[in-house]
Amino acid sequence: MIIQIESKNENPVLNREEVSFIVKETEATPSRQEIRKQVAAQANADEKLLVVDVLDTSYGTSELKGVARIYKNEAEMKKTELKHILVRNFGKDEKAEEKKEAPAAEGTAKAESPEKKEEVKKETAEEKPKEDKAAAKESPKVEEKPVEEKK
Repeated sequence: MIIQIESKNENPVLNREEVSFIVKETEATPSRQEIRKQVAAQANADEKLLVVDVLDTSYGTSELKGVARIYKNEAEMKKTELKHILVRNFGKDEKAEEKKEAPAAEGTAKAESPEKKEEVKKETAEEKPKEDKAAAKESPKVEEKPVEEKK
């Protein structure tokens, strides 16, 4: 795999450098991690501060065009980049996984509550017919008279 950097643009507003590159002579599309390693090596940048955003392949060619961003610090990167792009490049954080595991444990407790709700519904359903029968006994029945037709 050969990576050729086409252009570098400094973006002082977002504290980053934007790099366009072409990947040549590949049999299969390389992973973002492989590309990040090689682009970081060629651009003399820290791999942890480099984010590969766009990977564009063309039909019928083994050439791949891409765009990467090299940030000055990690705080700017996390502030600027979209979360799903960071997940694509670095995977999920361990802290985020731990946070998801904690609600999952609470979710098992919540799974028990629908059963309790069903029991409460059954109890109230059993009480309602009894109340209806009691109300029917107390209220006097009214007889309906047939309506006379006018001729």
